Amino acid sequence: MKKKKVVKKEYDYRRTFLVFTIVFSIIIGISTYWIYAYKHKHPYLEDNIINYKIDSYVKTKGNVVYLENIDNKVTNDFVNKQHKIINNNKIIDTDITKTIYKNILSIKISYILYGDLSNYEEILILNYNLKNKKIVNNDNLLEMTNVTYKDIADSLFTDYIKIEDTSSVVIDAITNEKLTGTEFNDNSYKYITRIRENLPDIMSLYIKDNKLYYAVKLKDINKLCYQTNIDVSGKYIDKEIDKL
Repeated sequence: MKKKKVVKKEYDYRRTFLVFTIVFSIIIGISTYWIYAYKHKHPYLEDNIINYKIDSYVKTKGNVVYLENIDNKVTNDFVNKQHKIINNNKIIDTDITKTIYKNILSIKISYILYGDLSNYEEILILNYNLKNKKIVNNDNLLEMTNVTYKDIADSLFTDYIKIEDTSSVVIDAITNEKLTGTEFNDNSYKYITRIRENLPDIMSLYIKDNKLYYAVKLKDINKLCYQTNIDVSGKYIDKEIDKL
């Protein structure tokens, strides 16, 4: 009698375990099916999965940066711009900055080019949203900070344009009006406004170490303000804007 009870108890354990296994398998099967069905009903979910390994998108061969898994038009335009610089100049050095911040792939290529009088720099920048597959413009990037075009224009005027020798005379780059250094500085609002209005077209932004930077040619700022004989054709202003 006792032996029958033991056998019955073991049978109950096995039956319980078997039922549990069957129920668990059914739950897993149903869950897998619904996940599969939902993803295929909404295929955009698979498209929006971002790979944050930079090597999945950027390959460097020689002086050229190639893009992978990115829109063909964007890729071709970026490579063609590089070839235009490389084929028309003697490259002394190349520095490449690349990062992925959130969904944005940001690439900056700085070329040092040979010049007869002195070497000079050329910068090429790409910001691409890996999620919506679109180029990210300056406005989009600045919106990620507390800095405005006006703030940058103020800084550029103060650091690079303001006349230190107030007794000197400069010629307005637009009106050809002659101004003393004092007169020019007193009209700073006019020149800051000019800089601010043109910044979206002459300035490029890029991301590095979770910070936003800008790069702009000093000559492009100068020619909005006053004429100068100083050769700044190859000089870039490359500065941090703000932390992201």
